[in-house]
Amino acid sequence: MSRYVAQFAFCRLEFSANLADAGAPIALVVDGEECPTRWQTADARHDPFEAAELMLRDQGRDFFAEPRDSRSTDDIVFDLMTDCEVQ
Repeated sequence: MSRYVAQFAFCRLEFSANLADAGAPIALVVDGEECPTRWQTADARHDPFEAAELMLRDQGRDFFAEPRDSRSTDDIVFDLMTDCEVQ
């Protein structure tokens, strides 16, 4: 499993994945510990950028949206992913 870092304007999410294996799990890394998620590499289409979006969405709207933001969750995530860098 490789570790990836998704850098957003407001936070940094670290996750691990084996993007060569469609059935491999994707885990969120919190304080150095891998926390399983419901996602597999196939869900992210073997793409670390897609995996980063799944990790962001899993955090929930309260994590990434301002309370007064009336845009749809999809619109907010799209804007956040536009500025995201994954390494």
